[in-house]
Amino acid sequence: MKLGFFERVGDVVRSSVEDNAGIQTRAHRGGVKVWFGDETAGREHYEAQLVSNRHLDGGDGYVLEIGFHAEHRDAASNQRALDRILAARSTWKEIIGECLDAPDEIVHDIAIADHFLGNSTWRRISETWDQPDLDDEELGFETGARLADYITAFQPVLASG
Repeated sequence: MKLGFFERVGDVVRSSVEDNAGIQTRAHRGGVKVWFGDETAGREHYEAQLVSNRHLDGGDGYVLEIGFHAEHRDAASNQRALDRILAARSTWKEIIGECLDAPDEIVHDIAIADHFLGNSTWRRISETWDQPDLDDEELGFETGARLADYITAFQPVLASG
């Protein structure tokens, strides 16, 4: 896909997150992953990535997903990470906005707390943007800024243990 797009998103994130000590980023063809600490800490991370519509509605094409992922090997660890963040909802709601818990229908542009798209063991709090144009430079900035919002909102909760 568009590595340059996701490299740009990573640059925006690094320059937008105030407390970015220990921040790590890795752009790849389908997205950019952001975490704090060493590689093992990356099981709980932030990501902007392309996700196939087949994981949403079985259709063709893709969406841009932006948010937080817990990708431990066991579902219980992932759920604990998600529950920690959701328990602090009052501290981050102003930054992230509305967050729906496992809606029955496909919803774009609103944070969703649910299983990961395409993997029922992993968990996420993320939103999807429909029909992204990865050639749009403004979209790269907007994506990086929104990913930085998730980091600003959730990282203090995760860091407090």
